[in-house]
Amino acid sequence: MSDETHLPATQGRDANQVMASASGQLPQFRERHTIIEKRQVDRSALSDIGRHLLSVTAAVNAYAIEKGSLILAIYGSQAGEGASIAARELAVSVCRSPTNTVLLVDGNAGPSDQAKHFGLSYAETLWSAARGAPIRTVRLTIPRGGAFDLASLPIDSANDPSEVDLRLLPSLFSRLRNVFNIIIIDCPPVMTGASYVSASGLADSCLLVVEAGRTRIPVVKRAMEEIEAAGGKLQGVVLNRRKHYIPSWIYRHL
Repeated sequence: MSDETHLPATQGRDANQVMASASGQLPQFRERHTIIEKRQVDRSALSDIGRHLLSVTAAVNAYAIEKGSLILAIYGSQAGEGASIAARELAVSVCRSPTNTVLLVDGNAGPSDQAKHFGLSYAETLWSAARGAPIRTVRLTIPRGGAFDLASLPIDSANDPSEVDLRLLPSLFSRLRNVFNIIIIDCPPVMTGASYVSASGLADSCLLVVEAGRTRIPVVKRAMEEIEAAGGKLQGVVLNRRKHYIPSWIYRHL
């Protein structure tokens, strides 16, 4: 996996200026939330693609420092392009910083959802919290340091469609910012997750994951247009499963 994305960075500003800006954006208090389960993540549940997301990780950390918090929505144009993997590995990568409190929100359902990947029977839904109940999450501890929280927020694939109310999302996201400074949303594919696309404008930034050699350019363009038409701030594209037909040592000399 390789990445091509640009989030606002902190170039040209010293550390004191950045921290002063961040402190002005941080909430006045931190809301308590309930951790319903703690789970040590097995090494087999992690992959090595995090090293391919280094520039995205750096951009996410810089944005969170400068603005105080970040809600990042990650989409694929269609199923199977690796958006869930990218969201999961990015959460693992950014949670290793001791200054970050990270929440991974799973908007999917079915065999590819995050809870099943980590061997959980389910992830607590945030719809109850959207109606004023305590925020409930699962805490996942990562080998070699770091931890992040996991919760679900099904919309298009909700088991109980009556609990879904998009009007509650702004206040829910505001509450989540009082607990977590980085919130990564693993969204359903653009072509099948119309409701999540319509809510893309509530995120600070959006990324689109496409699979090299599989996703057709017209499909990518349409997905980008759908996100931007809904008010989403699309910052870049993550190119997944790119094959290097020229050896890397030759690339370095081109």
